[in-house]
Amino acid sequence: MIFCVYKLSLPCREPMVFAWMPAVAIYFNDPDGHALEFIAILEGEARPEFGVISYQYWLKVNL
Repeated sequence: MIFCVYKLSLPCREPMVFAWMPAVAIYFNDPDGHALEFIAILEGEARPEFGVISYQYWLKVNL
């Protein structure tokens, strides 16, 4: 299960994108219960005006 960016207790359905970087991130708990973040830089121009958005929306505005 992955978790929302701002509310790590709420499950999300997809990764979130920090549009100002741009980077995609998922948050999850390891088997010991530690909260972890996996983040990867995306290709494309930074779009700081979007803030934090869903990965699907990022794909829509960057294709």
